[in-house]
Amino acid sequence: MATIKTVKPLGGGDFSSLQAWEDWADDQVSSAQWAECYSGGDLGLVTLGGWTTYPVAPDIPRIYAAPGHQHTGVRGTGAYISIPASSAGITSYIPVEIIGIRMFFEYEAIFGIFLGSDYVNALSGVLIDKCLFETVVDFYSNFSSGIYLLGDAPGITGCTIRNCLFYPELVDLAPPEGLCSIQYPIYVDARLWGIVTGLVVDNNTIGGYASFGYGMWFRAIQGGTITATIRNNICMPSVPMADYNLFVSALTTYTFTNNMSSDATAGVYGGTGNLINKTASDQFVNTTSDLSLKATSEAINSGVTVATFSNDAIHTSGWRPQRGIWDMGALEKAATRVSSQIMIG
Repeated sequence: MATIKTVKPLGGGDFSSLQAWEDWADDQVSSAQWAECYSGGDLGLVTLGGWTTYPVAPDIPRIYAAPGHQHTGVRGTGAYISIPASSAGITSYIPVEIIGIRMFFEYEAIFGIFLGSDYVNALSGVLIDKCLFETVVDFYSNFSSGIYLLGDAPGITGCTIRNCLFYPELVDLAPPEGLCSIQYPIYVDARLWGIVTGLVVDNNTIGGYASFGYGMWFRAIQGGTITATIRNNICMPSVPMADYNLFVSALTTYTFTNNMSSDATAGVYGGTGNLINKTASDQFVNTTSDLSLKATSEAINSGVTVATFSNDAIHTSGWRPQRGIWDMGALEKAATRVSSQIMIG
């Protein structure tokens, strides 16, 4: 059974920062240590590594937003980490589950979540679920990734990224490219004989990324290997960018189905059910502040069923599907309930 400790930035919990929790947790004999995170202030940067017992399923550490302190699918809500320049929000060299945390990128932040092996053990069993990534200003010249997986040997195996939301910035400092954001929202890097196997990327919504970056980049070159399943993702900026692909793949082996893009890249990797050349404003309630689906969105009922989960970014298990067929993206559109009345007499 996991040991649960509360992390409350305003005080009154077991710890006031995630790093303070990690410093305690890494000395425990059991690796089944959970950090229940509360809103109200910055949870602080954290690096996980060097634990007394290297985590192996089912005893994997978890960092998650407490009930009532989760984001609501829009920016500015829920338990969060504020990431300053040249920093990463969560860095982990051990398996970890990260659920429902909001990552706020300050100017020239580098990574929301950075994952890599400790060069002794393969990183196995990672889950990133229901997280939200946002920034206010466009850090035009900087390399940045929302989620970055570094597959240096012995590599990463069995990692799942699902139900995550990536918002564009609100203030554009480098026109005329239009609102953009993080350069590479999801970046899987297996160059130089890196190894990433069993990767699953499902039902993420990328509503913005830097005009000189890629929405999802799977990079297996120079002897690297990536095997992945990529399903039900929506990948498009709020302002279409010419000459920059939304999905970029150099995968060794992959399944690529039921994804949507605003260019043609969702359709160039084979698979079925992919939708291409779509417009963000036709899909989202608001392209900069609310990435939930419009009632007329083409992403509704366009996904494929995934047997391993049924939650979305803000609802618990059992939410998907709402109409018998899954939606694409992180937020499953609620079905319209039609009530009827019977008049007698």
